[in-house]
Amino acid sequence: MLPIGLGAQDISSFEEGAYTGEVSAKQVKEFANFVIIGHSERRNNFGENDNILFKKFKLAKENGLIVIFCVQGKETKIPENADVIAYEPINAIGTGNPDTPENAENVAAYFKANFKVPAVLYGGSVTASDVNSFSQMPSIDGVLVGKASLDPEEFYAIIQNI
Repeated sequence: MLPIGLGAQDISSFEEGAYTGEVSAKQVKEFANFVIIGHSERRNNFGENDNILFKKFKLAKENGLIVIFCVQGKETKIPENADVIAYEPINAIGTGNPDTPENAENVAAYFKANFKVPAVLYGGSVTASDVNSFSQMPSIDGVLVGKASLDPEEFYAIIQNI
């Protein structure tokens, strides 16, 4: 049996109030235990900068959510006491061109050694055929599946191949 938990793809940078279309950390916590913050699509398409992302992180933590904080590389700033880092190189997201397991391992090891991050995931064009090569790396604790999660058969194959 797989340990599965519910998560949200994002939260609002506002606590509560009349912010149409926004979902607060408090609301997400009613249904989920995890939240993804800092995905490159949010950074690029919605102009989310470090100030906004760190504010979201703070709100998530105050409301008891486990944060999966996305980084695009070693240069990405992360908040103190990050729970989980998801390394998602921009050129790998949705392109079908994943990073190499060796480079992903290098990035994961960097964050664990320098910031004491307890868990690092790899995300970026993960498929059933390459998931094992990433999950076998010593500093990579799992994967964050994007596009492939939309295909039930591929997603099931990914789970089987971890």
